[in-house]
Amino acid sequence: MKLLMTLSILLASCSLKIPDIEICLDKGEKARCTTTASHKVRHPKFWSVERKGRFSMNAKDWGEVKKFILEACAKTGCDVGSAKKQVEEVEKNLNES
Repeated sequence: MKLLMTLSILLASCSLKIPDIEICLDKGEKARCTTTASHKVRHPKFWSVERKGRFSMNAKDWGEVKKFILEACAKTGCDVGSAKKQVEEVEKNLNES
């Protein structure tokens, strides 16, 4: 749910400060989490418990959402490069081992 709210805020105005929320990459029994603005990384100790109730999407859907965010940014005149860097930093943090 937090991810949907973040996406809505980004779409409303790319000039808004990105909220610092946590998103996680589910790796089965483990996960890697990062915050969207401060890029703090953590590895949840009890992922099987934490993952319940979290919003999730597959990689293909995330790619479509990311593309939509950047297109919306471009159409509203915001700094697409900055938005793209934020998204890439989050993805980098999630995909590191």
